[in-house]
Amino acid sequence: MTTFADMQAQVNIYTKRPELVELTNTAIRMATLRAHQVDFFSRDQANIPLTYTPYTSGQIFVDIPNIYTLTSNLRTPNSLQSLDATSLIPVEFLEYVDDYKNFWDNEGCLKRSVYTLLGNTLRIRSITNTGKLQFYYFQNPVVAGPIAYASWIADLYKEDLAMWAAAIVWMRSGYQEIAQQVNITQIEAFKQMLVESHLTVKI
Repeated sequence: MTTFADMQAQVNIYTKRPELVELTNTAIRMATLRAHQVDFFSRDQANIPLTYTPYTSGQIFVDIPNIYTLTSNLRTPNSLQSLDATSLIPVEFLEYVDDYKNFWDNEGCLKRSVYTLLGNTLRIRSITNTGKLQFYYFQNPVVAGPIAYASWIADLYKEDLAMWAAAIVWMRSGYQEIAQQVNITQIEAFKQMLVESHLTVKI
């Protein structure tokens, strides 16, 4: 496992600026997030069970608040399943809509089997009313550092990711030409390699 300290040491080898501690730490966090957000990688998928109080008469939606607290580093939803309350077998697949207004069709009628994010709330309109859900999503890496750090990209490609962070350090410390050259010759190739080697899921 590549630690935050490992990344710091590797970035310092490239930049030769160990005194830029805060900038280096920021660059590591930024580079790690950017690498994971190149695309939607299967290794960034996660899922959790969710429960809710079944619909009451006249209720239109189910809201599950604090979804960013319930999930680990939620980046974006992938899919949502309604589960049978007893067997936990999926009985309905819900479609994600990126805007609350898309809960209504062109005729102004409410759609079924849809969900969206409203701030920190997961809002659901389903056909079934079981009280049980399985939420699949893409998560961001852990980049709080210096102790809380976890990235499979850093584990596999520490030197490449550290070079990305070094380019950020150079860009912000007056060496824009070096940063731009590294971006063209190394970072863009690294992004392409990540997609070709690890992209197995499209959403």
